[in-house]
Amino acid sequence: MHAPNAESLVQEKCSSAYDFFRLFMDDEFLALVATQTTLYARQHNATDWETDKDQLMTFWGILLLSGYAKLPHRRLYWQSDPDVFNELVSSSMRRDVFESISKYLHLADNTLLDKGADKDPYFKIRPLFDHLNSKFKVLEKPKDLSIDESMVPYYGHHPGKQFIRCKPVRFGFKLWCITTADGYLLHAEPYCGRATRLQETGLGQGADVVLGLVEACQVGPGHELFFDNLFTSVDLLEVLDARGIGATGTLRENRRGGAPLPSKREMGKKNRGTVAEAHSGNVTLVTWKDNKSVTLASNVHSAQPMSSKTCWSRKDRREVSIPMPKVVREYNQAMGGVDLFDEAVGAYRVHLRSKKWWRPLLNWGINASAVNAWRLRQKITGKKDSLLEFTRELVMQMLALHGSTRKRPGRSLSLPGPAGDAARKDGLLYWPRKGATNRARCRQCGRRSAYECMKCNLPVHPECMEAFHA
Repeated sequence: MHAPNAESLVQEKCSSAYDFFRLFMDDEFLALVATQTTLYARQHNATDWETDKDQLMTFWGILLLSGYAKLPHRRLYWQSDPDVFNELVSSSMRRDVFESISKYLHLADNTLLDKGADKDPYFKIRPLFDHLNSKFKVLEKPKDLSIDESMVPYYGHHPGKQFIRCKPVRFGFKLWCITTADGYLLHAEPYCGRATRLQETGLGQGADVVLGLVEACQVGPGHELFFDNLFTSVDLLEVLDARGIGATGTLRENRRGGAPLPSKREMGKKNRGTVAEAHSGNVTLVTWKDNKSVTLASNVHSAQPMSSKTCWSRKDRREVSIPMPKVVREYNQAMGGVDLFDEAVGAYRVHLRSKKWWRPLLNWGINASAVNAWRLRQKITGKKDSLLEFTRELVMQMLALHGSTRKRPGRSLSLPGPAGDAARKDGLLYWPRKGATNRARCRQCGRRSAYECMKCNLPVHPECMEAFHA
């Protein structure tokens, strides 16, 4: 149970984008990731390598930055060429450190991987879902909640990958999600067949998902759920009604339970705005004809009182007003929270990729935390900044607080040479010669150079000599 003054406590504690993000990505989770990442490095003979929470927060920040400042390859963020160089990234973390974290990053100990019949297919990423699901419930739940499926894009080979034709993301991992009506995620459960961690009710997959998410979020009397025809059935609405939970959803024709309603074929012949209503116990079924017919079932709402909807009539070539049932109006207003959440996550999705199958899910978790932090700050403080503004503020704060400006000797383009700045810029007696190695970087442009300055003993291209000594 949450404290009754949780909202006021959050308001006192948090003000910046970084503060709200840290509600979800806290020290407890960072310590877990740092421990497991270091352990994985030890298991792969990197005995002197380790990481800490500052490096991980910097790593998260660079991942978020890649969502709105996209480059074709991640090494380009550290490239010194003026068309791709990113000073914020290169001054926060060395490229080799970023590559090492990306290589060894882990959330669970592989030696504990269960190889039995009840093996968790998402063992490697399960700590992320367990942590975020517990942290996302920071405030009391509003009255209206939305349940739907969400997709995390993935195009590799994995037995958990799904294909959903009608989704904006058609290939990837499927998540069962419950959100508020404005798109704040409360709980997400990855779908993995029979191993999905949701209770079995015997009423079908849709009822299993809804009731499982209800239990996970402790949804009780006074709340109302909205979902689509993948989940809706008369039996499910009756079970929810017995628990005092309101529910409304679109209904497939073969799930009407014999209710005396016109078929889709019959409704297709009727005029727009035609309404038919039937009852099955405490559940009300309403069929309404708009451009096409749609059937909704609810244990709270009915067709009355009717309202109106303005739409364009091709027959009359003008806007006309047609009657609209109350249940349709309520459904349109409250349904779509998961779609709003998906839209926000996809707007600035982490662009940097990895060969590890679970990394898209980790990237999704980082994006989801940023989106929830943005929604939460809007609710608590009333600040109406855009998601892009929030994400940029968050990234700059993360890299400023946790990034390191330490550089390896000889890598900074602004470091003076052995001759000193005064001697280097006196304009006298400088000329190129073949260097001892061709792996040094030119002090002017940063690219590999086989030449050096005889005066300064520093790697410089012949064509860069004049600019370097100017």
